[in-house]
Amino acid sequence: MEHPETHWQELFLAWPKEMPRRGVLVTTFGEQIPFSGFLVSKGFLFVERTTPDSIGGRAAVLPYESIAGLKFTDPVKPRAVEAFGFDTPASAASSPRSTPGIV
Repeated sequence: MEHPETHWQELFLAWPKEMPRRGVLVTTFGEQIPFSGFLVSKGFLFVERTTPDSIGGRAAVLPYESIAGLKFTDPVKPRAVEAFGFDTPASAASSPRSTPGIV
């Protein structure tokens, strides 16, 4: 059985060096956490907030299973996210109407 938290950990471990280590985490709690840096561990992600939250929190430690999504705040080139395991589906790659890397 696959565990989604493993995929999140793998994504953060594979973060491309050429991409800024910032974005917005969307949690299963419905919170959106803007971050400007992160560290990974076996079961948790440590994120540095870009600004303190409403009670002054400047960092957060989240279990990977509480991550619902990730938003990029910088322009992302399709080639950069290949490090995350994204690829063009074979059927889209042969279509003349598709943009390379974007389906």
